[in-house]
Amino acid sequence: MSPSLKMRHGLLVAIVAGILVFQNCSQPTETSSMSNSSSGYQSTLPLAASVQLDTIAHMSCSEIKDAVEQRTYFSYRAGAYSSRTGGLSLTPAFREATKFYTVTNRARTFATSEANSDTRLNLSIRSAANYQSPWISEELRVGEEIEALLPPLDSDVVAGPLAASQADVMINYFPGAQTQRLVEGSLRFYKFENVMKDTRTNLDSRQSLLVAGFSGSSDELSTVLRAPPGAAAAPGNAAPVYGKGYFLRFSLPVGVLSGERRVLASSGGVEEIDLTTSPPATTLANWDCNPDYRFVIVRPEDKIAGRAICNATIDRFANPAQEAALTAIRRVLRVEDWFVDLANKCVIPKRTGDYCYGALSGRTIQYGTSSCLNSTSQLCPHYVSVCIRR
Repeated sequence: MSPSLKMRHGLLVAIVAGILVFQNCSQPTETSSMSNSSSGYQSTLPLAASVQLDTIAHMSCSEIKDAVEQRTYFSYRAGAYSSRTGGLSLTPAFREATKFYTVTNRARTFATSEANSDTRLNLSIRSAANYQSPWISEELRVGEEIEALLPPLDSDVVAGPLAASQADVMINYFPGAQTQRLVEGSLRFYKFENVMKDTRTNLDSRQSLLVAGFSGSSDELSTVLRAPPGAAAAPGNAAPVYGKGYFLRFSLPVGVLSGERRVLASSGGVEEIDLTTSPPATTLANWDCNPDYRFVIVRPEDKIAGRAICNATIDRFANPAQEAALTAIRRVLRVEDWFVDLANKCVIPKRTGDYCYGALSGRTIQYGTSSCLNSTSQLCPHYVSVCIRR
């Protein structure tokens, strides 16, 4: 090869090598820029989930000092038991912001967006004047003053099904290895009767309300709720948060003229509000608190002794009204734990004794009386009552 050809060949190689080096150096910069841009966008995505509960129940049991099966006993239980009327769904804002994402990428953004990472849906009773202030009887405990309804939103078992869901579809069951699969939570204030009474009084007077809100941490004890960006409190109202609130009203059971108001009221028992605005907006939800959905709690000992008429039998209804009542009560009382007598409107615990009434100390329970006040010689009966969102 002539010296001139060698020179031209070497120059060509140098030019090509320079181009390749430039491409190899510049390509990561471009990719990195795109990645940073994508990451920045994902971090600002809005809250992905909204919640709708369809069942709220109150069990008035008190003076339970011993450790009991928490599935069996509760003070307030709330959840979504029908995907037609309750569950979690993607918010329209999040769906619109991720409309060009694949299902997999949409699910991944739960962990990369600030509004959704380390976020839990929890249940608690909170001040109507400050949604960030929970009602605490002694000290904050999981399963007593606060409880998570599901694993964190960015967990695979929650983010995956939500990301794949269709518009306006609610999910109330999230299959997976974790124990929290159903959208359900329970609060327990049943150690002392005065605490139970104070809790009902505060709810009934609208000083406090039951709240299903989205926490700002994966810690189950976190009481901080996420709030819409830039939202401010209107004068005399609490600052907005993400979630739903429920004002509860209580009444005497049917046929009882005096005593403790231990059941959810048949009229206005539940008022649902949207907490994302200030003042909060009342939703158009229809809550059915039918008196048929109230059951007196009978001790097995009292049934055996003939002090109360309540049959320990299999679930059996005789008419549509009883069928509706059975459906309502079985949402919150498991068949493994309770007998339900639809005819006599009572329930009996299957595997426990007199936990609901604590230590009787020689007192008798006044089943079936029209007037009852707790005293040194008698106790008023306890009830479980249910309201259903239609």
